[in-house]
Amino acid sequence: KTINKSVPTLRNFLSENHTERGWVVKGLIPKGISMVNSQPKVGKTQFLLSVASCVVDGVDYGEMEVTKSPVLYVAMEGSKSDYAKRLTDLSITNQDDLIFIREHHTPELFSEVMRIARQKKVGMIVIDTLGLFDSKAISDKSGNDYITQIEGLQKYIKITDDLDCAIVFVHHEGRMSERSPNQSGLYATGLVGTAEQIILLTRDKEERFIESMGRIGEFDIPKSELKIVKNTGTVYVGEAVTTVQAKDLTKEIMKFAESENREVSHQEILDGVTG
Repeated sequence: KTINKSVPTLRNFLSENHTERGWVVKGLIPKGISMVNSQPKVGKTQFLLSVASCVVDGVDYGEMEVTKSPVLYVAMEGSKSDYAKRLTDLSITNQDDLIFIREHHTPELFSEVMRIARQKKVGMIVIDTLGLFDSKAISDKSGNDYITQIEGLQKYIKITDDLDCAIVFVHHEGRMSERSPNQSGLYATGLVGTAEQIILLTRDKEERFIESMGRIGEFDIPKSELKIVKNTGTVYVGEAVTTVQAKDLTKEIMKFAESENREVSHQEILDGVTG
């Protein structure tokens, strides 16, 4: 018996209704897979809790537009008491829409998390960290097993399609210094290739920084300051580093010109101002 199957031509493909994927946080967290790479003690958890609190409350994250929705946060490391303090400090208004799970890995954990996600129709799932939640999605130190990672990520891609949501994986950043976002991520080549958005958090002494790279390049965040509000622990994206440097340099030039109390030449400014 001959089975009559249509040929999937470009005309047929383009005639289908392909809805453009939107944003949970415009310019920061797109629907689909995102990856947050971070060195230790930079503030990745506090950053994502700050984002999550804005999403569940429907409050813009800084100047970034937010789509209000329930959020499922899965914490695989850190103490429950520490998380309780952080979440209390953030003063989240809509607490029923932030589903928070702090568990150790079990074979049943993935199924339970996805059951809750479907039941609550969440707009964003945060897995902190992916390596502890699903080690198969990250290869071991023997090398980057790209195919294994891609296969392990298919179930997550299906969830984002089914729920039209974002899944944010937290992953420890590789130790190489001066990496760009798409080069970061220890043993996670497949994840980097799959992610719609890669966010890199770094630290230099007491200063913290954020930058991002996504498939939609117009929303890439240049290396910018990551600011923390001390009394609440809220983390927000500050000014671009280049903007801060330009402002500091302008101040130094004005200070030098005022100290000379006369009209100064371009060369004198170059000689007299550091930077």
